[in-house]
Amino acid sequence: MIARDQHPRVRRGRHGESTVYGIVAISAFEAYLVTPTILSRRLTINPIAVFLSVIFWGWIWGIPGALIAVPIMTCNKVMCDNTVRLPPVSQFLSGRRLR
Repeated sequence: MIARDQHPRVRRGRHGESTVYGIVAISAFEAYLVTPTILSRRLTINPIAVFLSVIFWGWIWGIPGALIAVPIMTCNKVMCDNTVRLPPVSQFLSGRRLR
């Protein structure tokens, strides 16, 4: 009887690891380059508002709050963009000047 490791048809190698590394590389490329490039064309956010949001949510919830501050603010900006009475808030969050 031949042990599984000694069988001639069993491949020894790091195919599973290379698959994982490939998936991680593609995910990182998408998360750090593709998505920010696409979103930055459509969604502009005031840097001062981002800073204040991170400080506020970090003070309220600590590290998890600081990490989730920008997504919360982005959701608020999208909500303000689509609400009739909130264009001034949307303009502040986008960094555009009031007209």
